[in-house]
Amino acid sequence: MPPKAAKKGARRENPAEVNFHLGYRALSCHPMFAPLLLHAHVTRCDSGILCPKEGWAVVTRHGRIEAHPKRLGQPEEWTYVLAHCLLHLGFGHFQERRKPMEWNAACDCFVAKFLADLKLGRPPQEMRFPVEFTARSEERLYEEFCEGGIPATLQGFGTAGSHGIDMVMESNVGNPWGYKTDWPSCFGQGLSAAVTSAVRVAAGEEPYLGADERTSTPARRARDWFISSYPLLGALASAFDIVEDPVVCARLDISVAAVDEVSREIFMNPAAGMDDYESRFVMGHELLHVGLRHLPRQQGRDPYLWNVACDYVMNGLLVEMVIGELPSLGSLYDPDLKGESAESVYDRILTDMRRYRKLATLLAVLASRGHPG
Repeated sequence: MPPKAAKKGARRENPAEVNFHLGYRALSCHPMFAPLLLHAHVTRCDSGILCPKEGWAVVTRHGRIEAHPKRLGQPEEWTYVLAHCLLHLGFGHFQERRKPMEWNAACDCFVAKFLADLKLGRPPQEMRFPVEFTARSEERLYEEFCEGGIPATLQGFGTAGSHGIDMVMESNVGNPWGYKTDWPSCFGQGLSAAVTSAVRVAAGEEPYLGADERTSTPARRARDWFISSYPLLGALASAFDIVEDPVVCARLDISVAAVDEVSREIFMNPAAGMDDYESRFVMGHELLHVGLRHLPRQQGRDPYLWNVACDYVMNGLLVEMVIGELPSLGSLYDPDLKGESAESVYDRILTDMRRYRKLATLLAVLASRGHPG
């Protein structure tokens, strides 16, 4: 099947952005890192103020990871960089030391050895830290660096971004979540899950899925984008499984997508042929159905007309927020309804039911199961 022709005025794929999200997704599928990543706040935007232009990423004691917004890295490099940041948190490296450069260097080397043994991702050229040393802990390696100096391979380490990644130790950097996370505990949960998963794979109780198999669809990349770009919707997205089986979607009469709040599933029909930006829009549409509590707010209203009203409101919000692109397959959007609630739009619809009954919603309404589309 030939690729879709580029739409007039459509934005081109940004390789740097695509590769970043592929790397992010690969890490989010790893049982060891998933708990840490769920509690971290990953950003990648031009408004960042922490990551230097020469660097790859920085991480704060509160779990804020700021990735370089324009660096073109390979997916496996971003997987490595983000894992490196998370391990600083999981290993409890945010400690005030008499010689902070030596401590930071020791922590970086220790993390690099852990990732080398794990064979996860690929370190960028700037992050080829030494992994051959006899010290069994960061503490002992720190003492060696304090006594004998930082090795020649790490000289210049104190310059911001000189080795691609830095720990931001300042306590005045804000906490994005507003509560304190027990990072070592999260890492312990990940270790336990990784061991359990490895045993189950070895026993043949669950299949081994490589990163490429889990990152190849626009729907999954859309979910990853929300997780890394919009913390509140991202937290919601991480709680839902994505179902992309065209047979299942056809059986449930889902032409594009739908969400089941009870079973925590988002159905995305691959037969709809949406690109990444359209998938982001539709993913945001489904998440807002849940986040805005549209199902319990229905309160006896006609399911079809209520869904139409909700679609108008949500699509208006997504267009205003410039999230993805409005799909060209029957989307409901009216700028004149800006600022109105779903309830008020529903009341409008009741005054002209003949017209609205003929409109196709963005997604098929599964009235029998209560799935807003």
